[in-house]
Amino acid sequence: MTPGPGAPGLIDRRAQNLPVPLGGDAPVREQRSRRRRPIRTHAGSLAAGVGFAAAALGVALLAVPPSTAVSLLGDHVDVGSMVLRETGPVAGSQAVLYSGDASYVLAEHGDGSATASAAWVSSGASASGVCTLRPVESRLIDECSFTLNTERLTSVDVLDPARGPQWQRTYDDGVRAAIAVSPDGAAIPVPFPIGH
Repeated sequence: MTPGPGAPGLIDRRAQNLPVPLGGDAPVREQRSRRRRPIRTHAGSLAAGVGFAAAALGVALLAVPPSTAVSLLGDHVDVGSMVLRETGPVAGSQAVLYSGDASYVLAEHGDGSATASAAWVSSGASASGVCTLRPVESRLIDECSFTLNTERLTSVDVLDPARGPQWQRTYDDGVRAAIAVSPDGAAIPVPFPIGH
């Protein structure tokens, strides 16, 4: 009697069909395109280069000052997301008062110059700013001074239309800021310490 398959201690000797490659018993090595080898051999360097470029771009974006728009648009002044509405002329002068989260007084003179002052409350303390705008050749120069609690700051703003529609502000302590002018609005003095 012949024991059945799977009986303990016995070897299964039934015939089996095993596929054998026609080219012989040696393992076959697949040939790969040589175009991929430089990418594979330099993948680490490429990844490091991309990472370095992304880091450099991040540093450059941090170095570029953020831009806030300040413009006179008809009967209101936009200072970033703050809107100051015209409330009427200032008695005894040619100035116009704008009110909202801050008070802003603008006096435009016939020669292209203007002065502006603003007052507001910041962190429970009163703050103010005064600016004088004057045309110089094809540019506008805005000289400002600010009082923030007990701190005093000054800045010089330059608006050069050849370089784009934004003020380039430099504070006396070296801090820089960009202040955009809306394409639909007019450039005005900016007595707010934007970017500081």
